[in-house]
Amino acid sequence: MKTYQTLDLELNNHILTLRLNRPEAMNAFTPLMCNELIEVFDEASANDEARVIVVTGSGRAFCAGMDLSKEGNVFGLNESLSPTLRSSMACAIPAAAWRCLSLTATNR
Repeated sequence: MKTYQTLDLELNNHILTLRLNRPEAMNAFTPLMCNELIEVFDEASANDEARVIVVTGSGRAFCAGMDLSKEGNVFGLNESLSPTLRSSMACAIPAAAWRCLSLTATNR
């Protein structure tokens, strides 16, 4: 499994545990984290081994919100930069969730 700068991943028994991994900053959200999340959700959507995704955080906080000290397209509001608000919202979470629901309904 690929490694990321801001995320830790673990896949066991078809459960992908995705851990935000910036505990020193209370897992504050950055443009890099956004891009990595989009990539992980896209990969998980295409991976039949990942049937469930659990998102959690390292340390004492899940996520403190946007890290305003980092360079980049804070909140995705500048559409000429990446990630955009549109690309963040269009990630594969709904597709992956729908695929999981479909598999559950089919296997009953």
